Amino acid sequence: MRKLVLFIFLLPVFSFTGNNEFELIPAYVKENYPQADISQFIYVSVRYQKLYFFSRDEKTEVYDISTSKYGTGSDHNSEKTPLGLHRISEVLGKNAPIGGIIEKKGYVGKEAEIIQEKKSSDKDLITTRAIRLEGMERGINKGGKKDSHLREIYIHGTHEEGLIGSPASHGCVRMRNMDVLQLEKKIKIGMPVIILNY
Repeated sequence: MRKLVLFIFLLPVFSFTGNNEFELIPAYVKENYPQADISQFIYVSVRYQKLYFFSRDEKTEVYDISTSKYGTGSDHNSEKTPLGLHRISEVLGKNAPIGGIIEKKGYVGKEAEIIQEKKSSDKDLITTRAIRLEGMERGINKGGKKDSHLREIYIHGTHEEGLIGSPASHGCVRMRNMDVLQLEKKIKIGMPVIILNY
């Protein structure tokens, strides 16, 4: 018990820059989300703007991301990134090319101009792939006005690649287009996705 308390105390101040995170994060998830199958899972660090793909059978991958520029939260219309345990419910745009624009029904047949400069446009485009998330914690990210699935929270490509690495989205988790395409090849429906401030 003492070891667990010390671990939970240290996790928020631990800088995920070395190899130790590949031991700390799975241990934290296993302890705090025992209902999740952690043979393969995604961990999103809001604090460090990183997405970690964990697998017992494959090399762990780390990607730069952007979460919401408005911070974290689950309320409807807040445009904030929801925290807690989620699962992948579907993938939209499987036939889209790199930079292909995706809406609710999938690829719309148009491609976005990818902005590499660190500047914001007047659009919030979803490109290449959209991995839809379903909240798994009632009252936190599931049900009522705090429902990630109804809010259409995705892990997705963006035309604003220059902003990746800093909070810039309208609630979703943005990735570079090549990165989200690579991630799509690794995921499966039902895979756990944990989003935390740490």
